[in-house]
Amino acid sequence: TSTAGNITLNNTTNDFTGNVSLSGSSINVVDKNDMTVSSLTNGTNQPVTLFAGVGGTGGKLTLPAQSIATGTAALDLESQGGTLATNGALSTIGGGNMTLVARDGITIAHDLTVGGNLKLLLSTNSATDATTLLSVAPSNAVGANIDQTAGSINVQGTTVADAGWSGTTVPPTGSGGVHLAQVALVNGTKSFVTQSTRATNNFVGRVTARGTG
Repeated sequence: TSTAGNITLNNTTNDFTGNVSLSGSSINVVDKNDMTVSSLTNGTNQPVTLFAGVGGTGGKLTLPAQSIATGTAALDLESQGGTLATNGALSTIGGGNMTLVARDGITIAHDLTVGGNLKLLLSTNSATDATTLLSVAPSNAVGANIDQTAGSINVQGTTVADAGWSGTTVPPTGSGGVHLAQVALVNGTKSFVTQSTRATNNFVGRVTARGTG
């Protein structure tokens, strides 16, 4: 599918108070506060980047009630001042990486199909590099979780799930848990257990997770 030109609205002072409808080739939109995306159409193998709550004290990203697919390109959805919940299937099946970031918790209730690497991160830190976030403490102090409530997760590359543990021996108060059905973190250790409720999950690459369980 070919759409018109690219959409690049990535100024960190942007503030979209109404619903946002997006139709373009590649899409990159930033909002300093809440951002509600009512519909989204991107081009085939074109990236989608949506950031809400950038640089502010709050700001939730609300996704449209539809699937989003980027193929070989990256999909980066960040709710840096609130929660993030899927509202339809998300796919980078052609090999693109997928990154989901939120401050107050991530809820996965639809299928995630990732041809590249998957990052699920709780942080107010806009840096989404896995190496950085796995060596320093994300600014997560709300005790939020990364939860899978429905759907299947299929990842061909590596998976990083970070619920805000700083990497110390005992996770600090306020760190959240990682509950990805087949992958669950127990008391901040790298102890993975299988849960039958999401037996269709498929993590092909290495899985790294942190949290308080």
